Amino acid sequence: VKGLPKDQTLDLVVILPFTNGSGQAISSLGATDFMLELYQGIEAGVKQLKAQGVQINLNTFDSKRDLNQLNTILKDPAVLAADVIIGPIYPDESDLVSAFAEAQKIPFIHPLSNLGERFEQTEYSYLFRPSVASLSKGIVASLKAQNWGKSVAIAYSGSARDERMAQLLQE
Repeated sequence: VKGLPKDQTLDLVVILPFTNGSGQAISSLGATDFMLELYQGIEAGVKQLKAQGVQINLNTFDSKRDLNQLNTILKDPAVLAADVIIGPIYPDESDLVSAFAEAQKIPFIHPLSNLGERFEQTEYSYLFRPSVASLSKGIVASLKAQNWGKSVAIAYSGSARDERMAQLLQE
């Protein structure tokens, strides 16, 4: 990820929809506890890095599933000074934050990996789990750089994602 950090402290911003626009908790609306679990995982990672001596400022914002709220968040000084932004998760919110991240040159990590090639043409927007196309291109480039010959065996699982990657690698 480009340019991390700007100083000796990693300024991490997390933007997730913890409530809806009327202040009701997302989980009470029938949504899974994904947001809470995701945030807890980020917190655990931050604690682990701090225990290793890394200086981190973690700033969390509630997007409330409201683009007006998200626009307000993107003007916050903590967001403007961020080294990395994680979230939000919904497509309309992600598009807004991706455009902001590209303009401000702040890496934006989208925590879901079901967006396919959506961020392929961006410089500062990343999928947490890279797309199959990106992985395939990277594998091919690495294999060519190794100069091991024209035939290489690669093992993969039977998941749809791995089968798609195997198809792209064959091509």
